[in-house]
Amino acid sequence: MTGGFARGVGGVIVGAAHLLRHPKLWPLAAAPAAVTLVLYAVLGWLAWRYGASLSTSLTAGDWGWFAWVKSIIGVVVPILAVVVCAAVALVTFTIVATAIASPFLDMLSVRVGRAAGEPEARAVSALRGAARSVADPVRGVVVQLLILVVTFPLNLIPVVGTVAWLTIGAWITAFDYFDFPLARHGYAWRERWRFLRTHRATALGFGIAVFGLMLVPFANLLVLPIAVSGSTLLFARLSADAVSR
Repeated sequence: MTGGFARGVGGVIVGAAHLLRHPKLWPLAAAPAAVTLVLYAVLGWLAWRYGASLSTSLTAGDWGWFAWVKSIIGVVVPILAVVVCAAVALVTFTIVATAIASPFLDMLSVRVGRAAGEPEARAVSALRGAARSVADPVRGVVVQLLILVVTFPLNLIPVVGTVAWLTIGAWITAFDYFDFPLARHGYAWRERWRFLRTHRATALGFGIAVFGLMLVPFANLLVLPIAVSGSTLLFARLSADAVSR
């Protein structure tokens, strides 16, 4: 039990080390962050342009004695537009970032799995594989957010409730990242949960390590490729151990 838990926690370190040792993987690891940041930067710029255009419309004409109000509106409206855009970005960030990152992370998982010598994945059509690489992680994030919101009141129970909530979050997080290699190898939804239950100590250790890092604001984009690399390497190792028994 303890050894499996330590292996899971160490999986995050092993995943990061693997990425550092293989520079060819860096573009796949960096692409999700780059695309997401560019997307939100463009949306911020568009919000500013819209706000500036709106303020121009609102302040058209001669305001006479109220010219000072006109000046304030000209400054405040564009800023408010950007603030609203930023609020929307915060609410949608996790789901949007996951949707953008999923195809890149799926390719990253494939490359890491090959290097680790994992078994060949079951062949699927390119269209089905692309759809799965986006739909499965997004579904997982939506389910994770719903569960974490519903169970958040557990934190009202001192110590025990907080530990229970963090454990639930860690377990779901482990599922999210093991989902990349498991789905690619044809595991059905229930079979993926069965795999985690079989290796619950390793899964829990890995989930706690990743979930803890994900609690750091905007660390998601940095943690995503490390977690996928770590989960894929753990899957390859656990699969090899199962075959050797």
